[in-house]
Amino acid sequence: MPTKVWGSIALAGTAILIAEPLAVRYSGGSVLYHKYGIWIFLITVLSCSFLAIALVLSIWEKVRFKRAMGNAIKFVNNTDGYERDIIRKMYNAPDHSLYLKMHAQQVIELENRFVIGKSTSQQLMYGEDQINDPSWPYFLQPWVINAINDHKIEL
Repeated sequence: MPTKVWGSIALAGTAILIAEPLAVRYSGGSVLYHKYGIWIFLITVLSCSFLAIALVLSIWEKVRFKRAMGNAIKFVNNTDGYERDIIRKMYNAPDHSLYLKMHAQQVIELENRFVIGKSTSQQLMYGEDQINDPSWPYFLQPWVINAINDHKIEL
C-alpha cells in the first residue's frame, strides 16, 4: 500500500488508542477495547514500522543519489582530450547537441556514464555518412549542463 495509506492507518490507530480513557467512560467503549484493542495496537505498530522503513529507504536513496552524482561529476572533471572536447562543444552548441560517430570509444564511454544520450532511436542514412560508423545526434544530459552552470564541472 502507499505510504499515505500507512500514515493514515497509523494516525487513526494512534488516535483510537490515545482516546481509550475517554471512550471507556461511555457505553460500549470498554467492550470495544476489550475485544479489538490488541488488534488496533498491532495494526498501529505495523503501520508505524512500515513508515519507519519507508523513511529509512528514502534517506538511503537520497544519500545514494548524492554519492552517485558526486562520482559522476568527478568522472567528468577527470576526463581529458577528446571526451572533454565533446562535452565542451556540446555545451557551447545552442541546443546542447551534436552529431557524433556512434562507434567511437569516447562517445560510447560518455553514453555509458550518462553524460550524453542519443536524441533519436532511428535515423535515415544519408549519402555522406559511412554505413559502418554513422554519425548520430547526441545531446548533453541536463545534470551536466546544470553542474557546468553551477561551476561544479570545469571545462
